[in-house]
Amino acid sequence: MTLGYSDFKASDLQMLQYQLEPLQMTLKGLTQSSQVWRSLVAPISSNHPVLNPPPSPPGLVGSAHPNHIDQQHFNKIMELIESGKKESAKLEYGGGAMGEKSLFIQPTIFSKVKDSMRIAKEEIFGPVLCIFSFKSQQEAIERANNSRYGLVSAVFTRSMDRALSVSGAMETGTVWINCYNAMHVQAPFGGYKMLGHGRELGEYALAEHSEVKTVTFKMNETM
Repeated sequence: MTLGYSDFKASDLQMLQYQLEPLQMTLKGLTQSSQVWRSLVAPISSNHPVLNPPPSPPGLVGSAHPNHIDQQHFNKIMELIESGKKESAKLEYGGGAMGEKSLFIQPTIFSKVKDSMRIAKEEIFGPVLCIFSFKSQQEAIERANNSRYGLVSAVFTRSMDRALSVSGAMETGTVWINCYNAMHVQAPFGGYKMLGHGRELGEYALAEHSEVKTVTFKMNETM
């Protein structure tokens, strides 16, 4: 879940471009306050280099449009995209396959997404961005935490107080502030809830490769 606030200007698109880069993931909710989210949809759709890349065949090394692993994976993503349309989310961009005989899918943006929709609740693992709106910080936190998953979240704000209070309240193993997908070998990586078994990276990762043994020895008084 990614949270953005009204103190983060819609013109600051370079920071928001992080949201669509990891196309093998579903980014659940580039959420913006209701005052600004409408002004973000059109600029992201029209200006983002992932959505409007230089002409090149998709799937090449370095391409912004990777293919999907197999037909089953492709079908699952397309099924969820279709569910978004049927459940009345507003399709802002994409939503279809790229070519008739390939496993490529257009980067897809939905707005007016409700928390009860499948695209809001399920992991899609495809190039899909769901945009929600909220009216208060508390509402945003409660809705973001109302999920079975808790791997990563991000907060975009100019307020240090807000960044610290929201990051502390988010039920995720990693919180990025004004960045996204910033991985470091020293920083433990892992999630909460259904994504909460163990950690990779950092000192905590050593526990995953260790066997702990307890030996209890009763001392004889005569020894």
